[in-house]
Amino acid sequence: TDIFLPNDDEAKRIAGSDDLEDAIATLEKRVPVLAVKQGGGGATLCAGGKRYHDPGFRVTAVETTGAGDSFNAGFLHRYLSGAEWADCLRWGNACGALAVTALGGTGAYQDRQTVASKLKELLAK
Repeated sequence: TDIFLPNDDEAKRIAGSDDLEDAIATLEKRVPVLAVKQGGGGATLCAGGKRYHDPGFRVTAVETTGAGDSFNAGFLHRYLSGAEWADCLRWGNACGALAVTALGGTGAYQDRQTVASKLKELLAK
């Protein structure tokens, strides 16, 4: 695995620890790129020997279905575009935040223009 994108509970279970920091420390030794999603607490990224944390975005959550998948999509979109790590993390959080603002896993993703507009608004914060 080159890029591992677990949520905080998954990271702790896989690392065999009840402590998130311990879990991150264990997992970052095993994979080149680790981004741990922390729900409303943002996400932590370990890559290239550095650690980054992005606090995420304050939004009104309607439903959390699809938030993790949306984070993954945003993160990987920026990664494949050649973006810096911090930007990948920020975009992942923005896409995850957008996902929770509507019902269903894709409710917030009506069409490309609406998504682009909402992401632009979030990323300007």
